[in-house]
Amino acid sequence: MNAARWRQLQVLLAPLLDLPAAQQDSALVQACAGDLALLAEARALLAHRDAVPEHLPAALLMQTIADGGGEAWIGRQVGAFVLEQRLGSGGSSTVYKARRINDFEQVVALKLLHARADASLVRRFERERGILAGLHHAHIAHLFDAGSCDDGTPYLVLEYIDGRTWDAWLAEEQPDLRRCVEQFLCIGDAVDYAHRHLLVHRDLKPANILVDRDGVPRLLDFGIATLLAGSDSTVTREGGRALTPAYAAPEQWRGEAVTTATDVYALGLVLYETLSGSHPFRQAGSAGRELLRGLDDSEAVRPSLRCSDRRRAAELKGDLDNIVLQAIEHEPARRYPSVRALADDLRAWLDGRPVAAQAHRWSYRAGKFIARHRAAAMAAGIALLALLLAGGVALRQTHLALEQGDRAQRRAAEVRRFATTVLFDYHEGIQKLAGSLPMQQRLVRDGLAYLQGLQADAGEDASLWRDIATGYIKVGDVQGNPYLANLGDFAGAARSYEAAAHSLARTTADPDITALHFEQARLLARQAHLAHQDTQLELARSRYAQAVALFQQLPGEFLARPDALVEYTDALDFYGDLLSREGQSSLLDAPGARRLHQLSAQLRTDALAREPDNPRLRYALYGSLLREGEYWAGQNDMARAEQGFVQALAAIEQLAAADRDDAFRQREVGVVLTRLVQVRDALGRLDESVDTALKALTLMEGMLARDPANDAIRQGVTSTTGWAARQLIKAGRHGEALPIIQRQIAVNEQRLRAAPDNPDIRFGLSLAYRRLGEQRHAAGDHAGALAAHRQALAIQQELAALAPEYALGANLSLLHIGRIELASGRVAAARENLAAAAQEFERLIALHADAVTYREELADAYAALGDAWRAAPTEHARSAAAYRAAVAIWDAFERDGSLSPRSAEKRAAAAARLPPPARQ
Repeated sequence: MNAARWRQLQVLLAPLLDLPAAQQDSALVQACAGDLALLAEARALLAHRDAVPEHLPAALLMQTIADGGGEAWIGRQVGAFVLEQRLGSGGSSTVYKARRINDFEQVVALKLLHARADASLVRRFERERGILAGLHHAHIAHLFDAGSCDDGTPYLVLEYIDGRTWDAWLAEEQPDLRRCVEQFLCIGDAVDYAHRHLLVHRDLKPANILVDRDGVPRLLDFGIATLLAGSDSTVTREGGRALTPAYAAPEQWRGEAVTTATDVYALGLVLYETLSGSHPFRQAGSAGRELLRGLDDSEAVRPSLRCSDRRRAAELKGDLDNIVLQAIEHEPARRYPSVRALADDLRAWLDGRPVAAQAHRWSYRAGKFIARHRAAAMAAGIALLALLLAGGVALRQTHLALEQGDRAQRRAAEVRRFATTVLFDYHEGIQKLAGSLPMQQRLVRDGLAYLQGLQADAGEDASLWRDIATGYIKVGDVQGNPYLANLGDFAGAARSYEAAAHSLARTTADPDITALHFEQARLLARQAHLAHQDTQLELARSRYAQAVALFQQLPGEFLARPDALVEYTDALDFYGDLLSREGQSSLLDAPGARRLHQLSAQLRTDALAREPDNPRLRYALYGSLLREGEYWAGQNDMARAEQGFVQALAAIEQLAAADRDDAFRQREVGVVLTRLVQVRDALGRLDESVDTALKALTLMEGMLARDPANDAIRQGVTSTTGWAARQLIKAGRHGEALPIIQRQIAVNEQRLRAAPDNPDIRFGLSLAYRRLGEQRHAAGDHAGALAAHRQALAIQQELAALAPEYALGANLSLLHIGRIELASGRVAAARENLAAAAQEFERLIALHADAVTYREELADAYAALGDAWRAAPTEHARSAAAYRAAVAIWDAFERDGSLSPRSAEKRAAAAARLPPPARQ
């Protein structure tokens, strides 16, 4: 089993676990859709469900890495290109990002056939090369070159498109209807061009459309395309039914001839999803056979009826509904005769002209449906009659309510309470579930629409405006509160929090001043979170200070409530993190941070003594235990740090075990394990630190496989991959580290595409490049190591002025570059970089004297500079001065009782290089 198979089985089994035992096997057979090997593995796991771990064990993860899975090619040269990053993999080939190594700078997408491919796949691959060589269109990815590797593996060199898939572009940009249609027409033009060159794509779907950084859509992957010259397709004979089930036309399912109408149908499905936000037939979790039944038995519902946005649904009614439905007619003869005809109708809609598509008469559609579903039609008729009767009753009740104003007001209050319950209480249960982010996205859309509707009717009702503000805070948390499971939409969160502030400004006459101040404090804390995350440190400081001051003004009995106390102590903790927390941008006020963290811990301990079983209070106290360990790690007292982290781990593991559906608490287990990695390394237990790092990584990757849209978990993956790679490199296992580093880079780049201006994510990407530099250095590739460290340094120097943590990162990159220059024999360049690093560390320490970590890094810089001067026989005096400066720092640690075993080893190495004292 490998990681991909593991994820497939997790997705397959998850919806079946809650079914009664008698129904599980039949549902499993149906879900496996004839894949007997998959069925056997799934049955085995289901039979031993209590013994199945939640994530792929570290041993299997490392086996997967050793097997390659496409990552083994990273760093290898193919033709004139070096493979840098795996972009994606299909059944027969893997696509890599690659860079030309001579002549001129060029980044490409290199498509490599799998080594296990049989002769038929090789012929299909060669056909794709021939097809692409003849296509030259602005919206089709270009073919640059082709060839074979030394072992005979064929490859294609294609245009690299730095962009997002069509569905990701729609979700992130949320373009209006006209923009959607205009962009879709670009793809339609590309398909029409291919048809005019006698080529049918056969696999049109959102994943095969990329929108580049300039907003230009491009069509990809002609791997299963077929030429119209001859209906006896070689692809069909050799490869079987090559199709993507959700976008295949009925004639493809039936194995009939493929024509241009097949692509019209697929484009119609893509258009349906683009306009309405949903697929006409596919249901979540449905297998291919269920989808096929939907194609055979169901007429597509009009897109306007599937669209949750009421304004957009109104725009879709009429012409656009008719256009889409004609494109996805079951019978090819009833569809548009060509892609150009479909495009002409869409352009007519844009121009406000009549369209050729006509709605079917209701009698035609009704007759066709009744012929297939007589029993269902009779039941529907009875239901319609009941609906009409119910509608009459409802109208009568509405009339009575209008006559009785007090009853209408009570009804409005009930609706308001119900909606508030759905928005707040239901969300508390939803947000913790793995894979719930799509539902949370819908909650955001529906919640915003609901809140906008309430605003229109709020008038001068102060309590209603306060409720509206609370709703906007909740929606903002889902969108982008960095301390909760979130969608990574930080800009959307900022807008929602601003809307909350506007609503609270309407509550000046609120008689419940305590509730008003509580909401104001909560809002200020969240706005501070976003400012801190965006490295606006002084703005964050101001807002945290205001929030804490408002909390402290609340009456004691109110603040003693668990919900209020958790909000208050969270604000204290996050304010303390802003002042000083290891591993993130801060103001480096360690004493101030310590006071806030200790106050928070004491309040939580006292509250938990009153309510020992309260899960929110227990989770809050876990946060205090975690920060206690971090404090001692920052003081270089690794023994006490480990004690604090072990206590935090026990606390969060108990909470996670009590509620295995709570994905956020499961993620926190990985957070604590990551903290333990560095501590155990510093204590000289390298092998144990490697095992801990791999355990954290597999836990986080397993969570991301179940919840791929959760940005908080993506962030956890970037951290755990970095630490796992670092420890593997230190343990001499740099080959195993490389695919993990590539994963770290890829996830950081994914996060950065969603928030391109976020400095914290950019810094995370720089750390991934640093890790690549360390790996290349360990592998003896000094040129590759320097290139990676310089990539890291370029990002960090742009960010250095924003926060001391970013400046520290730039200094560490200089230190790495200096060491590599020295190892390469470029002694003068090494001295220059190492001296610059030492000087910058001295400057940071002058500004932040309490930062123990900075003094440790300065000692490392002095020791490395000593090595650089020692390389010249005439510079032993300078070398000795640098070594003594390093040893003096470590001696000071020993006097303070904070010299770790790792630091003691480094001190001994530096002292051994000092010349013996002169004899008297």
